[in-house]
Amino acid sequence: LRGRADPAAREAEKREAAAARSRAAQAALAAARGVDEKELYFARILVVDADEDARADAVAALENAGYAVFPHGDLRKAHEQLLYEPVGENDDGKAKWMFDAVLHADATPLGDVFETAQMVRGREKMHRAAAAKAAALAVKSRSTMPGSKAADDAQKEAEALKDGLPRLPLIVMTARTSPDDLRQYMEAGMDGCVSKPLATAALLSTVRAAVPKHGRPLAKADNVETSLQKKKGAA
Repeated sequence: LRGRADPAAREAEKREAAAARSRAAQAALAAARGVDEKELYFARILVVDADEDARADAVAALENAGYAVFPHGDLRKAHEQLLYEPVGENDDGKAKWMFDAVLHADATPLGDVFETAQMVRGREKMHRAAAAKAAALAVKSRSTMPGSKAADDAQKEAEALKDGLPRLPLIVMTARTSPDDLRQYMEAGMDGCVSKPLATAALLSTVRAAVPKHGRPLAKADNVETSLQKKKGAA
């Protein structure tokens, strides 16, 4: 029993140490800006890489920059966390992803980044379709049953689903960075690419570009997110 418990205990200790590093970096960032850390937004990053050393390097760099990091070496477990945990809601009740970005190795023993991109973009497409359907129903209900409860309910549903699910930034970590490789990543729906072996400055610059609201005051973070989503939607 002790042999079985030790690995779990060690993993729990690693998670606690990682959380402590993130909290320390967040406190330092807040102190440098003269505010309480509760007033700042700290992004949540899902890191997927079966290479333990590479994953540890990425996690350490992100934690030291104040990100809340959720590492996975098992692609299937990462997919479960993306798909089967409930999608959260913003303060206005609209759907959102539980993470602000995904940092993903190009390949793992159980699948590759293209599979994840297809899954994520497919879910976003499904939410957009549901939003369009709800909007059309609301228009029809207002026309055929003005002032009715059914029309009111349809309008509320349309408002809740408006704009669908925000785009989740996907960043690939890879040693394959030829022009053809980069084109394939972008065509598959990825938002950035970081070369392996990882360089901390390049990694943080790419993640910061994908999640510009990290470390910003909460109200400004919401405005930055809205502006970024609109730009990506128009692209």
